[in-house]
Amino acid sequence: MKKQLSRSLMLILLILAMTVFFASAANAKTVTSGDFVFEASSSGAVLTQYKGNAASVEIPEKVSSYKVTAIGAEAFWQNKTMTYVEIPETVTSVGYAAFNECTALKKVVLPSSVASIDDAAFWYCTGLKKIVIPQSVTAIGKDAFKGCNALTAYTVKGSYGEEYIKGLSDVTLGYRYADSMTLNYTSLTVGLTAERQLEVTLSPDVLYSSKVTYKSSDTNVVTVSSSGKVKAVGIGTATITVTAADGSKISKKISVTVNPQKVKTLKQSSVTQSSVTLAWSEVSKATGYKLYKYNTETKKWVCLLTSAKRTYTDKTLSMGDTAKYKVLAYIKSGSKTYYGAYSSVLSVVMAKPGNVSGLTAASAETYTKLSWKAAENANGYRVYLYDSKANKFVKKASVTSLSAKITGLSANTEYKLAVQAYYKGSDGNVIFAETQQEIITATRPACVSGLTYDKNAVFVNKLTLSWKSLEGITGYELYILNNATKQSETKKLAYNQTSCTLTGLSGGTEYTFKMRAYTQRDSAITYSYYSSAVTATTLSIPETKETAFNTFVEALNNTRNYESNAVIYKDVSIKDFSGDRNDTVLNSIAAASTDIRRFEKGITPDGNRVSAYIGPEEGDCTLSFSDIDADSLSYKANGSGYEVTFTLSPESETGAKNSLLAPVTDWSEVEDSVRGFSLVSCRYPGTKVTAKIQDGLVSYMEISMPLEVSFKTGLITTYSFTQTIVTATAFVTV
Repeated sequence: MKKQLSRSLMLILLILAMTVFFASAANAKTVTSGDFVFEASSSGAVLTQYKGNAASVEIPEKVSSYKVTAIGAEAFWQNKTMTYVEIPETVTSVGYAAFNECTALKKVVLPSSVASIDDAAFWYCTGLKKIVIPQSVTAIGKDAFKGCNALTAYTVKGSYGEEYIKGLSDVTLGYRYADSMTLNYTSLTVGLTAERQLEVTLSPDVLYSSKVTYKSSDTNVVTVSSSGKVKAVGIGTATITVTAADGSKISKKISVTVNPQKVKTLKQSSVTQSSVTLAWSEVSKATGYKLYKYNTETKKWVCLLTSAKRTYTDKTLSMGDTAKYKVLAYIKSGSKTYYGAYSSVLSVVMAKPGNVSGLTAASAETYTKLSWKAAENANGYRVYLYDSKANKFVKKASVTSLSAKITGLSANTEYKLAVQAYYKGSDGNVIFAETQQEIITATRPACVSGLTYDKNAVFVNKLTLSWKSLEGITGYELYILNNATKQSETKKLAYNQTSCTLTGLSGGTEYTFKMRAYTQRDSAITYSYYSSAVTATTLSIPETKETAFNTFVEALNNTRNYESNAVIYKDVSIKDFSGDRNDTVLNSIAAASTDIRRFEKGITPDGNRVSAYIGPEEGDCTLSFSDIDADSLSYKANGSGYEVTFTLSPESETGAKNSLLAPVTDWSEVEDSVRGFSLVSCRYPGTKVTAKIQDGLVSYMEISMPLEVSFKTGLITTYSFTQTIVTATAFVTV
């Protein structure tokens, strides 16, 4: 402290304070909130320390769930920065030396809840100039305001605080009553059931009581709550008196007039070309209503209606007029009539027909159908077609419906059209909307015709379509439907195509095809209608061995008719040989048994066609199912076609030529050309054929032809010679 208390007095006071503190805080716990430290117990929270340095400090009403009930001893001890402290209404006591030497503190208002101020509470607060001590204070300790030489303490006459301050020589006693009152309203005019909040300001700013009381002169007209909320409950006029509760007797009177409520809603319920019907909302307890219309010539409001009705039809209007209306409610009470506030002004525009919106076009080859949304105030529509030669729109139709069909157009052509709304009165006058809505549309291309398929070019996985060409289009779109799976797809085709071959189809499957043409202009695409549908079924994989063999023979003969790039390889290998391996004759025979022949576009360099090497030289392949070993035949699906394998029946005639492929070595020629050579026997125990059938043609064929030969070289020794001729044949179509 700036002035030291006697040590004995300080010790006694400290012991007393600590005794009280520890007795009350036996079950207390420390709670921190921001810069505040509290000791909290079931009886409340006591502020024990402020650790901040703010200039303006507001002590909270609650900390956690505890109500702040006291400012403890030395809570703000020697705080040098605080100039103002706000104490909540929950505080009942200010503890020992609570604000000791807070030299920057200037003003303190103690709430009416404070009952006691402890010893040295404001000891040497040298900057403290104002403090308000409420009438609730009944105890002030020794030296509570010691050293506060600049202080004026404001109290209530006859209070404990007044007597205490009178006994001090260095503190000035003051009585602070209100000397003026300000209200937020000087008078009120409100509608029935309306509410208003009165706000009262008492001056000067330091008062021991700022409470006021309210009183209504007629509670049947106006009621007012203790918090100053005014409510209009009846028609008429009443006075509200506001009085300061500090004994100063300062008061103000407010005149409140309650009228009928304001009409909230005024609207047009229907509009014709010469009239408008108005309707408005009901007002509680209203006797009637007055409807006014603004006169643009006299610039005055003229009453059109005084009635309890809430609708009115004004039949004095014309198209294009603008009229303004307002309405109020009135209530008769005795000999007086009370009028409510005017409704908002309603402007009614007797507008021209509105513009067309939502214009769409649905076009066919030679016509287009326009549709649109109804335009406001319209009873007809005019449709125009743009004439590019005349450079203007030409009328094509007048309708009262919301659609029109324009015929006589050319296929696959772009057109500009427009629709304009109008109103035709009973006098025959026609008023058009301000603008017309335009749209650009294109008629459809002509329908594709002649769509068909080549019945001679239907295979397992592909077929060929054709159609008649169209002029002036961007392209075609082909629709393909797999009737088995119900899966569909579309394929874009060029404008100059009149046929296409579809590949990747499923074998033995029915397909439906249809086509449409399209034209693209910028980003817009216009399609023709679809052509008639065409149905075709791809070839199936054979179901029996005989069918598989017969389709192979047919494919072989068909393959002969194609000009192809192809290579036939004939390779001879000695599988088993018994005899003199050093015999030069036999070695020469084996060496002569290899032959490779190449073809370009189906013809060999010596002029022979492929057919000469895969069938009899003088005709088609004449193999039949009876020529083969039926048990050896097998077939299976392979990609987009199938492959078949079978073995020919053995041939044992000496020197015979197999009907499918002649042997590489003509042994009769060897017999003639080699001295001492004689052929004993020559047989084919069974030729094996493997072929791949794709798209009705043979795409690859391999022939493995075993050959057993017995011969003599001289008169005594007989030799056996076994070989297998393997022929791999590839047919490549270009």
